Amino acid sequence: MRTSFQFQLIKKNINLFSFSSLSFILSVVIGVGSVTGINSYKNTLKSSILKESRNLMGADLLFESARKLDENQLKLISDSLPIDSSITSSVQFISMLESQKNSDSTITMIKANSNQFPFYGEVGTSPENIYKKLGNNQILLDESITKNLDIKIGDKVKLGNTDFEFIGFISKEPLSGLGGFSGMAPTSIININSLSSTGLEKRGSRIRYNYFISIPEKLDSFEIKKNLFNKFIKEDITIIHHTEVGSGTQKFIFSTLDYMTLLGLSAFFLGAISILITVRTRLQSKITEIAILKCLGANSFFSVKIFLSEIMLLSFIGSIIGITAGYLIQFIIPDLTNSEYLSKLNPNLDFISLIWGFLIGLVVPFTLTIDSIYAIIKQSPLGAIRSETESKVMLKLNSKKVLSFQVLTIYILFFIISYIETFQIIKAIILSLILVFLPLTLYLLYFSFRSLGKFISSLGFVSGSVRLILGKISKTGSGLSLPIIGIGSSLTILLLSIIIRAGIINLGGWDVAENRPNMFIMDIKPDQVDTIIKTYNKYDIKEKYISSMIGARLKKINNNEIKKDDIDLDAMNRDWKSTAKTREYFLSIRSELYDTEEISSGNFWNELAINEISVEKDFAKALGVKVGDTLEFDIQGIGVSGKITNLREVNWSDMKPNFVVIFSKGDLNNAPSHFISSFYISDSKKRYEIQKELVKKYPNLTIFDIEKTISSLNSIFEKVNSIINLMTYFIFSSSILLLFSSLYLQEKERKQETALYKIVGATPTFLRKIYSIEAIAVSSYSFICSLILALVANYFISKNILGINYKIPILSFLYVFLSSTFVILTVYLLSIQKIINIPPKKYLYSEQ
Repeated sequence: MRTSFQFQLIKKNINLFSFSSLSFILSVVIGVGSVTGINSYKNTLKSSILKESRNLMGADLLFESARKLDENQLKLISDSLPIDSSITSSVQFISMLESQKNSDSTITMIKANSNQFPFYGEVGTSPENIYKKLGNNQILLDESITKNLDIKIGDKVKLGNTDFEFIGFISKEPLSGLGGFSGMAPTSIININSLSSTGLEKRGSRIRYNYFISIPEKLDSFEIKKNLFNKFIKEDITIIHHTEVGSGTQKFIFSTLDYMTLLGLSAFFLGAISILITVRTRLQSKITEIAILKCLGANSFFSVKIFLSEIMLLSFIGSIIGITAGYLIQFIIPDLTNSEYLSKLNPNLDFISLIWGFLIGLVVPFTLTIDSIYAIIKQSPLGAIRSETESKVMLKLNSKKVLSFQVLTIYILFFIISYIETFQIIKAIILSLILVFLPLTLYLLYFSFRSLGKFISSLGFVSGSVRLILGKISKTGSGLSLPIIGIGSSLTILLLSIIIRAGIINLGGWDVAENRPNMFIMDIKPDQVDTIIKTYNKYDIKEKYISSMIGARLKKINNNEIKKDDIDLDAMNRDWKSTAKTREYFLSIRSELYDTEEISSGNFWNELAINEISVEKDFAKALGVKVGDTLEFDIQGIGVSGKITNLREVNWSDMKPNFVVIFSKGDLNNAPSHFISSFYISDSKKRYEIQKELVKKYPNLTIFDIEKTISSLNSIFEKVNSIINLMTYFIFSSSILLLFSSLYLQEKERKQETALYKIVGATPTFLRKIYSIEAIAVSSYSFICSLILALVANYFISKNILGINYKIPILSFLYVFLSSTFVILTVYLLSIQKIINIPPKKYLYSEQ
């Protein structure tokens, strides 16, 4: 009988279609769905990439160098490898191909392969199997090249000093499409024995000598790489493992997934706050019922059991729906990104994600319910009947211990999730600290602003209505702290997302003017510059730039020698910044800044400056240098040094010939150099005409028409933007849900206040005015607190997790403030409108 009574009571109280139950379930659904869906999709994507990595490389290990290895270096490699290992080679560089039939030309990535390459995977051709028969002075071409040159099998193309016969198409190959600027050029394959006849082997640092290694199956190739890495980096030879193939592309993908993880965890966090508010609201609405049951003889355990059963049943329903939603989300991502590769991935719900779903969906609500359970146990029957307001339901006595247990439990859970998602302890610590301690920090900020409001109210220069509301907000136990913290948490995540989104847009160059350079010319000799400028004058050219390029390696910082083994072992963690001390790169001489550059520290030089250096800000950080330090570079065995007088911020997406290090005039003027030029032509036919004219005059030139590259990059960022939009919708939906939950928490108190106001003679106009001021005050308090926290959190997340530069989108912030204020004001007025015509006596009678 008692069990049946409990069941009937739970069934009566659940009411799945009530706002309280629906908001609770939706909070769990959003949190669980976000984490499970992203975690499963990320695991599927990563597994797919790693599974194909060996075939993509065509080998287990790659020994890469910018210079051709001599016999001693080749013997060093051979002697260092395990017995029964195999080695083969390939040389890769960018060049121009010219059709002998019509003199048309196009850019291509030349791959001079030995017949043994690849060890894994294959080079697919049409006709089939012609790759293994590739002889001297024969060439295989990507289909796009044949269309650009208007040639067919049997025709000849000129590569450097040699004519090659076109014998087949390339349909598939290892190491293709792995990202990077030059990686976007279509491929041409020749036999490595034909390379010397072209005369193109001496092309500076953009040529790559690759030595591919096959390791016996039973051995761990990654351990071999780790053991040999430091030994060979001193010889300027980099070892790459097959799991690091296309590390730039993989790093971009995983950085995007890190951001998705952040948004997913944020949606889950907002769901958790909404759960907390809903639990508090549910407890508040049932406190009278609990008191009556206690008066009738029910003990605290009975009330806790009823209340907890309702919460856990709703949590279980929300978890089931959330896990299902997380699975279905994976079907949406390929459609949003329009990615053929992602469409081949089968959506999956792995066991770990399933466990995480139920763990999050059940443990978090239970943990957030502990303080309410504690309140039920400590609440006396008569005390609950006398007052139903939240201030009387708040925890008492040892509630600080309960709160500490809740915070610790949630933090540990968030940390574990963050670590599993990012696999980096620092990232996990930052994410979990920001998310878990966000409401606590918001409360401290709210307390400070509350004191400020009390001070302003005491000055007496504000109107009576405003002073009344400021007094209410400043008063302890007003019940507004939880709504403000809830709304503030929502706005903090939303503002943080907007800042990071703006950083990604800036990274993609979407905020740069349309007429940015779309043509690049490289390998310009000094005596060719004047003629090229005259050629420019014949065309409608805009955004024209020409800069010198001097190949160099960093030799000393403040007279301290650079260590060649000072480089990250993992290629996934290596980029142009992290390899700053060890790689070869280009210097330039310039007398002025571009309009897309800004001085962040120091001062740019004047015309009298000699041997002064300007370094890109992030690059300087990677080097560990500042204004006043000295750098010495090795240029073909000759040292050139200078003093850093300023650091620059550079917008790399503007497509100008930017450099991380530029010099004023001085010793660098005497260094051997060539030039690079960029310009903009809108008409595709004119771009082709100027390319054809310049290559005919100077066959040594390498010309990039990067209009397609820009379009491809924009397409990539648009696809990433689609993924970000998907997750932003979760944030937005969580924010709206949290907003309504926060305001719903105060609905009962607002009704009571309205009745009391009307008893003392308040008019409907006065009531609307009072609550409008309160709505604006709540919105302003919440926004100011969230803005401060979002800016602080963004600094750590952008720099330490995503590695992007950021700008503050002020107009977007203003839009958020106005929109949130409008929504809060509307909800306030709608809630008041429902009871504004109800006679006070009738309302107060209904509450008895």
